[in-house]
Amino acid sequence: MNMKLENPITVTDIRPPILVRSQKGRIFTMTRRQSFGISLCISGQITYRMNGSRYVSTPDCAVLLPQGGSYTLHDDENGLFPVINFLCEKPICSEILVLPLENPQGCLQDFKKLQNLFLFGEHRLQIFSVFYGMLQKIFPDNSPKNSRLLPVLQCIEANLSSPSLSNTTLSEKAGISEVYLRRIFREEYGTTPKQYILGIRIQKAKQMLSNTGLSVTAVSEACGFSSLFHFSRAFKEKTGLTPTEYLKENQLFHL
Repeated sequence: MNMKLENPITVTDIRPPILVRSQKGRIFTMTRRQSFGISLCISGQITYRMNGSRYVSTPDCAVLLPQGGSYTLHDDENGLFPVINFLCEKPICSEILVLPLENPQGCLQDFKKLQNLFLFGEHRLQIFSVFYGMLQKIFPDNSPKNSRLLPVLQCIEANLSSPSLSNTTLSEKAGISEVYLRRIFREEYGTTPKQYILGIRIQKAKQMLSNTGLSVTAVSEACGFSSLFHFSRAFKEKTGLTPTEYLKENQLFHL
């Protein structure tokens, strides 16, 4: 089975972890999954069927579930399955991937850490740090090919809400020129640092508009846009809707 990812994993949003209980004999159909998912296994067994192929989840592996994918899930045995749903800048897979784990207990410990972080306030940087640590256990070779980009990505994550985040800031953090930064960034991610940051900010804005109850102005500021006008224009270019229109169609938060 080909377990190669279509693109590097660049996470833009992480949903609260959930613990799914399987019940032997149950069958569930998933249609156009809304996010990517990592499913672990504490006990039991689940079989996924997608496009004529069969994928089995057991305690010694992780299952990567594709955003937009449709499949059936068969509970072969009673058991417990930790699941973390997340969004990415670019598609990373279109089929289910079953990934052998060298350290299953380490991944389960990371899952518990994420549960605790989501319970107690805003810990975005810690949440991303723990989740990327889990991904490193699952995909040992998923780090950027060019090690100079590691401090760049860390800087983006730490300063995403700052309107002053720029190529100058990133290149200084990595100790390289802006020209070289743009070149190696495009080689690694197929886009410019500016567009990469914009994509993450739009994804964060969509998430905040959907479930925080904050105003469009507050979301604009939290996502690092220099002005409400800039936010509204960029958001519509990326989504086809104004932030207000998106808020009305997708708001999940209720007072």
